[in-house]
Formats: sequence, structure tokens, C-alpha cells
Amino acid sequence: MSQTEITKALAPIKASAVTKAVDGVISLGELLKVLDTPDKAAAIVPVLPKVVVPTSDQANAALTLVETIKAAPVPTERRMLTPDEIKALLDERAQLDEIEKLLKDRKAAMRTTIFNHLDVKTEDGISTLKLMHELRENAPETFTKVAADSGLNPDDLPAVPEYMTDAEAEHYLVPGSAGVVDRSKVFRRELRTEAPVLTAEGLAMLEDQGSLTHDEFLALTSPVRVVDEAKVLLWLRSHAAKAPLLRDAMTHGSTTASLFVRKA
Repeated sequence: MSQTEITKALAPIKASAVTKAVDGVISLGELLKVLDTPDKAAAIVPVLPKVVVPTSDQANAALTLVETIKAAPVPTERRMLTPDEIKALLDERAQLDEIEKLLKDRKAAMRTTIFNHLDVKTEDGISTLKLMHELRENAPETFTKVAADSGLNPDDLPAVPEYMTDAEAEHYLVPGSAGVVDRSKVFRRELRTEAPVLTAEGLAMLEDQGSLTHDEFLALTSPVRVVDEAKVLLWLRSHAAKAPLLRDAMTHGSTTASLFVRKA
């Protein structure tokens, strides 16, 4: 594919990345990051936090939690529990589950509230930048004065950014914090990015859709050696004495124990 064909097929920044990858300037992983970025930032659809109203069970559980914990059975030796102790632990667990759900709902509402605060702060910054650009274009003298008053170098006015949004298009993917002077901690919105991965399954899907030919699929992939159960059993027929060696080649299974509360 020529450079002209690449440019026609992709946005300029992505076309440039493809060329760099083909020329060995950047890695495939770096190219995938560029291709994974939307061509245009989506507009957010604001949401309001859910109003959390504790149920009567949740309110009662919260009010009596301290006393429940104080009265909870905590054996000082390894022994069987009495029926009354098991009953007390079941009641306590039910109480803790009610509170846990309440806390989960409230934390989710708090997240939305803080993110909305940071989103509005971000939008205010965008609006200010747009205004400064309009002033520079239509009223240069006013722009110079405003820039000087705000300590901004008129020659360093940044471009108006277009921010990406989360998967639900509810909030901007912009780091930020919210705090006050008389608290030692702040709310902080931090971003974590998982690198995109190109998979053989994804390429096979493109072949099924007709976007890739089978020859192209084969050109993009390599055979992978995997354990063949039938071949292993066939091999064991004549090498049964070597069966214990397989233990050293296996990923060992494991069993864990978890505690749940179920219907009796």
C-alpha cells in the first residue's frame, strides 16, 4: 500500500503511525495504541448521582453495628462453636451485608459527584481557552491585556483540547483532584491504561466478515505449538514409565476455600 493509499484510509496521525511502524521507527504495540484512539472525541452525556436512601434494615444495621461487633463471638481457642454462636455470626453477617451494599451504593454516588465536579472544572477551562482564542482573533488589544493580567504569555496560548470520555461517555478521561485546605487528603481522578492487544481470534473474525482473505490471515499469524491430548495418550502407550515426568511440565491445579451464606 502506497503512502497516498494509507493517508486516504486513515486519519493523518494514524497514517503517519502506520508509516513509522512499517519503517521500523515504532513498534507494533505503539502503533496499536495510536489505532486504538478514536478519531474524534465523543461528547459526554452527563449523569447525576443516585440518591441513596437506606432501607429500614440498612439503617438499623448501621445504628447497631458497633454493639453487634462488641458482642460478636471471638473464640480465644480453636474449638467448635455453640449453636448460639453460629446464630450470632449469621445475624452479624446479614447485618454486615446490608451495610456493605449501602456503602457500595453511596461510594458509587460519591464517585459520580466528584467526577461531575471535575468535568465542570474541565469544561470551564475549555470555555476560557475558547474565549481567549476568540479575543486573539477578534480583539487583539483586549486579548493582550487579558493575557497580561492573567500572567499568560500571548505567544504561548495552548490549543483548545478535545478530551476523550470513558466507555459510557459519562465523564472526561482527564486527571484531576478535589480537596480543601483543612483536610490532609484529596479526591483524585487517576487514569490507568491497558495496552491494546492484537489477537489471532480478532483477525479470524475479520476473515469471517470478509475484511481479510484467508491468505492475509495466514500472513499475519504463525502456528502455535499446543499440547495434543490424543498424542499424549498415544505416547504414554510406549512410554508409560515416563508418566511421572509430566508432573514437572504441568501447571498445577489448586483448590481454595471461600465462605458464603446460603439457604439452609
